[in-house]
Amino acid sequence: MNPSLISLMVAAALMTAVWLGLYVRRRLPEHHLCSESKDTVKIAMGLVATMSALLLGLLVSSTQDSYKTVQNQVITLGAEFSFIDRILSLYGPEAASLQTKTRAITKATAQQMWAADSHTKIINTHAGDALYIELLHLKPNNEVQENLKAQAITTFLKVGQLRTLMQVQAQKTMTWPLLIAVVFWLVVIFFSFSLFSPGNATASFSLIVSALSVAVAIFLILELNQPFHGVIHIAPELLERAVPHS
Repeated sequence: MNPSLISLMVAAALMTAVWLGLYVRRRLPEHHLCSESKDTVKIAMGLVATMSALLLGLLVSSTQDSYKTVQNQVITLGAEFSFIDRILSLYGPEAASLQTKTRAITKATAQQMWAADSHTKIINTHAGDALYIELLHLKPNNEVQENLKAQAITTFLKVGQLRTLMQVQAQKTMTWPLLIAVVFWLVVIFFSFSLFSPGNATASFSLIVSALSVAVAIFLILELNQPFHGVIHIAPELLERAVPHS
């Protein structure tokens, strides 16, 4: 799914509708362009325009909320990884290997989440499972280490749950039927606008600018739907800088 390409196709479709409306206008009998016809079309297109605006706003709002949710999850995941790293540092040299592996998993998770290949995006859970088992086998020498181990286990479970949640959410797809419906309605609206427009350069320019603005809105919807790539994306540094690299 290329947001730029799809947005250009939408812009082309809307401009074609504008041109087609101007073309049809020159060939319609005069009685089809009377004030009564214009009023009827305005009422009908007013309903379609309202539905289009509501649906377009719904798509923008839902994709933005989804983007913000994923962004907050990435920030939370980075904070949890950083907290585990601090706990293992406080635990002592007995947890040094665990700390090194935790940093490696943090780096690998970032690489997998921002991978261009969809197959690479699948997070490898085996390393996390092995690290969790190793954490359970850690033998505290005093009460402080025992408390640190308990806290590390609790935090590690949170990390596992969050990684699983993000993995499931990464499989979501755009609601294409809604997007196709709103684009179709917009094509009809722009056709009707140009059908009764004066046909001068100012009116045509206004319609073209409006078509480009709608295409930009579609572009933003598609961009926000892929939060790890594209022009608008979550910075990988939020996770990469969570812990120092070994």
